[in-house]
Amino acid sequence: MIVSTRGRYALRVMIDLAENEGGGYIPMATVAARQGISLKYLEQILPVLTKNGLIEGVHGKGGGYKLCRKAEDYKVGEILRLTEGSLAPVTCVDNTAGASCPNGAHCKNFALWNKLNDIINQFLFSVTLKDVIDGNI
Repeated sequence: MIVSTRGRYALRVMIDLAENEGGGYIPMATVAARQGISLKYLEQILPVLTKNGLIEGVHGKGGGYKLCRKAEDYKVGEILRLTEGSLAPVTCVDNTAGASCPNGAHCKNFALWNKLNDIINQFLFSVTLKDVIDGNI
């Protein structure tokens, strides 16, 4: 599994919002500047996070973005799955694809990939934003 720039940046944005909460809504340009991410790229990521209820945004003067929940209530796996679509290391164990591997019943490797998929998901869904911020991984 390779996490794309989109997934890595989404996680950075969520961490930035968590670390700077308490000051109301944070402008997108402020997050972009602090994180060294182009504003154009953030304009593609933030609507996905907003539409799926991870953050909320307000337009206009005093507007910006903030988390909908506390940092300890967000799982890293939730953020990455939303932005990546799948966390599977190989397509044959990708439950989001909707198709099973035609060789699954006879494949000697299937159990290996399935176990790796379980380990990846268990880990990513056990780590919260707060854990990442506090270095408790």
